[in-house]
Amino acid sequence: MNKALAFAGIIIAALAASNCTAKTDRRIQLRYMAWGNVEQLALEQELVDRFNRRNPDLNVRLFKVPQSAYGNKSIVMFASRTSPDVVRVDHFNFPQLAERNYFRDLSEFTETDPEFDAKEFFPLAMQENYSNGKLLALNVLFGGGVMIYNKTLLKKAGLPDPFELWKRGEWTTDRTLEYAIKLTKFDANGRPSQFGVGFPNMPFYVGIMYGYGANLLSEDLTRSAMDTPEAAEAMQWVADLRWKHRVCPSPSQGANAAFGFETGRLAMEFNYIGVTSRYREKIKDFEWDICPMPDGPKGKSLFVKGNQLVMYRETKHPAAAWRLLKFIVSEEAERFLYIEQRRQSPTRIKLAQSSDFLQPKAPPFNMPSVTASVESGKVLPIGPRWPEVITVVGSEFDSLFAGRERDAKVVLQRAHKAVNKLLSEDPGL
Repeated sequence: MNKALAFAGIIIAALAASNCTAKTDRRIQLRYMAWGNVEQLALEQELVDRFNRRNPDLNVRLFKVPQSAYGNKSIVMFASRTSPDVVRVDHFNFPQLAERNYFRDLSEFTETDPEFDAKEFFPLAMQENYSNGKLLALNVLFGGGVMIYNKTLLKKAGLPDPFELWKRGEWTTDRTLEYAIKLTKFDANGRPSQFGVGFPNMPFYVGIMYGYGANLLSEDLTRSAMDTPEAAEAMQWVADLRWKHRVCPSPSQGANAAFGFETGRLAMEFNYIGVTSRYREKIKDFEWDICPMPDGPKGKSLFVKGNQLVMYRETKHPAAAWRLLKFIVSEEAERFLYIEQRRQSPTRIKLAQSSDFLQPKAPPFNMPSVTASVESGKVLPIGPRWPEVITVVGSEFDSLFAGRERDAKVVLQRAHKAVNKLLSEDPGL
């Protein structure tokens, strides 16, 4: 009994000491919410730790939510007025959430802070941060899609390097198809042993639409723009990769890790630069690099998209939250995330054009492929109703991608009508 009482006394004393410590912590407490894989969240934690060391009067805690639940969790927290002070929001959801007045206008800080200059950032990166004329965010993890290719397989096939073709203006969708056909292999039983290219899902097929002179939505985002020959031609090119030319995995094959890029059995893939950190660690058996998205018959397929760092409108510590926002887009943080770790492209022009970024010492080496998008890519047609639009589009396009319908024109006509019907309805209904 005496031992039990002694042990209880120790616990009580420890709790008392803990409460005393908490009460004497006079730092301003902030919460920052973000998502990502294990590697990305480790980088986010590193940024938080650096910020806390540089700001002893503040204490930021990283609030982690699994990616699968992040969208719904953030909406619930905004709506219930329990949101963290600073939140990373996917641009797919940013305009819709901005319409609901969850975010604080940052112009009160950017216009008075001598340390912040919007001209240091790419205009496209800043463009995504606005809603109805208000600056409601700062851009992070910004950039466009690229093509990643297995240099060893291309050399064996005697094919010129895609990056060199791009520099001459010769890397096109026609050339991509030619490469994919030559790089696809089947065994004696007709089973695939190697695929030429991965399937370009959204938003990569939107970029391909751009190259064909088409788009999903009108410029003002109020109606569908899919009922055009150019849109049908672009989506037919995408679908034919899988079902006519058989140069990319089917849905079931694509779900099989046997044809992941790391295995060496996929010659080219559409992806983001962020995945290359894993490739540097995993790939040891072949050379690889990146090039920009291929040009279409009517222009470039380059697109851009980022995430938005927002300040919760009802934060109790707006000045402190601004210091955190400003740090995450600072030169130090961008150098860490985008030059050392290469998670995407710097939003700062100076860093994206620096030799440190453009001339790395480890693959991928063709970093102008990334800068090309942030300098001249097109923003995606994302507005307040994007989540609804892409759900409707996805349900129609699934029939094309799954091979149930082989005529892209038929699918796009259905998608065109469905999206226009959606956009004609009151969003509150």
